[in-house]
Amino acid sequence: MVDTRSHQSGFTLVEVVVAVTLLVVGVLAVASTSAFITGMIGAGGTDGKAAALGRGVLESVLPTACEGEARGDTTIGALRVDWSVAPSANAAEVVAVVTAPSTDRPGDSLSTARACPG
Repeated sequence: MVDTRSHQSGFTLVEVVVAVTLLVVGVLAVASTSAFITGMIGAGGTDGKAAALGRGVLESVLPTACEGEARGDTTIGALRVDWSVAPSANAAEVVAVVTAPSTDRPGDSLSTARACPG
């Protein structure tokens, strides 16, 4: 007796379509995640520059903070720093706000205080 059924091994068309669909979804997920991570790395670099610039302004203003109220601003590259000194009876608070005018992000605030003789 001859068996007329074919015993071929392999995948059906439905299995291939499902496998390709899962592969495409996985590749798109990895691609979108890598784009997000790249953006976060760029933002981290900008935040680092802003922190360094703000710290530099605080350190340059702090020695004269006890002399009285003062305000000022400076722009370095794409970053702007607005700073202020608010003296009180025994201390002076120095605040620096670093912003990137080209973006809609709020500024990053840095502050410190200095004891004043009184």
